[in-house]
Amino acid sequence: MFSRCQFASRISKTASTYKVPVKNISRATKRRSCSASPSSARYLSSGVGAPSETVSPRTVEIEWPTESWDDIFNELDKAPLKPRSTSFSPRKFETSSSTRPVPRQPLAPFFSPQPSQRQTLSKREQDTLSEMVDWILKPESSNTNNTQAQELEKVVAEGKVDDLVSRLRRFSRKAKLSINPSTELLDQKKEEMSWCANDQELLDWAAREVFGQSTKLEDEVNSAMVGASQSGHAADIPLLQSPIYPELIAHLMQTFRVQFRDPNLALFIFDHAKRLSTLSFVFGCSTGAYNELIETQWLVSRDLDMIHDSLEEMIVNGVTPNSRTRKLIDTFRRQVAEQSNEGESIVHKRMETLLKMEQLLSPTKRPKGKAFDEWKTGLGQMEDENDFNDWRPKKKTQSADGGFVPRQELYRNRHRAGRIAYN
Repeated sequence: MFSRCQFASRISKTASTYKVPVKNISRATKRRSCSASPSSARYLSSGVGAPSETVSPRTVEIEWPTESWDDIFNELDKAPLKPRSTSFSPRKFETSSSTRPVPRQPLAPFFSPQPSQRQTLSKREQDTLSEMVDWILKPESSNTNNTQAQELEKVVAEGKVDDLVSRLRRFSRKAKLSINPSTELLDQKKEEMSWCANDQELLDWAAREVFGQSTKLEDEVNSAMVGASQSGHAADIPLLQSPIYPELIAHLMQTFRVQFRDPNLALFIFDHAKRLSTLSFVFGCSTGAYNELIETQWLVSRDLDMIHDSLEEMIVNGVTPNSRTRKLIDTFRRQVAEQSNEGESIVHKRMETLLKMEQLLSPTKRPKGKAFDEWKTGLGQMEDENDFNDWRPKKKTQSADGGFVPRQELYRNRHRAGRIAYN
């Protein structure tokens, strides 16, 4: 669509081409001024017949008849501008014309800043959510457990397959029944440890809640055994130690080493649990405690001989190593290999100590069957010589306890006695 100035220049070009006079306009006219290019001004001056000297190179005055063009321009000025809509309606183009091409629908952006989703909850969802929150936060009394269980079973039985509340209640009841009381007690003790502000408070708490409880349980066991022996009747013996005693020892060592950065107290905790009593050593010094001991010894002194002694003590006392124990030994080997500033003899000695540790951790393989070179032993050779070409039935010799010993066994015993006397 042309502007007013461009439209005026086109009219002047047409008038100059067909030699149509433009100034012969009747009645009142309205002057309008517009800016034009020098070329359009030259064409206007030649069409009207005015001299070219009097025409401005930038501004040209054109007279428009009021009854011909003013109404059109006024209608254009008064017409409101409608914003272009980005939405596309295919029905609008289908009803207008079948020959007109259907415009392409604008594509949605790849990443929408505000995804269109529902922000409100329905009535059923609100009721379900409020019921769930009330059921979770409502305290349960001990005398109404049976009635509540019957109501829950009834709700589960009568609920639909997709009933969310019934499914959550059913699963929560199963989870509540599967909680171990020892786990709850251990979590409670760990929370009490976290309340201690410094290592002195934690040490006092350990002496009172861990080692004091261990001594108390041991005294109860001893008194129960003494009472049963005096009365002559069997009595129920209480717990020898707390079921969470080994976990508490290991967690105490880790807390002193990591949180309070005091590895000496961690070593003291293990040594105190070891020397407190036999029951404390058997139940408290478990695999986790030995792992903490080995790691603390490496961080304090990096003495592989000390770690080897602790690991050997662990194996001798029947404490089974786990994957963390093997991982610690592998970490020690890697760190020793990275220390290139030490002498070759020291590194070689450390590697030998690590090899001994790996042999302690490796499971012992028992040979199955007889050895392939068993026939080379002197005992078998003597038995073959004594029994060679002897087809008589085997005689049985009476032993000291009244039994009978075969002759082959008798020869074997004589040979052993002779070897012992010779040595």
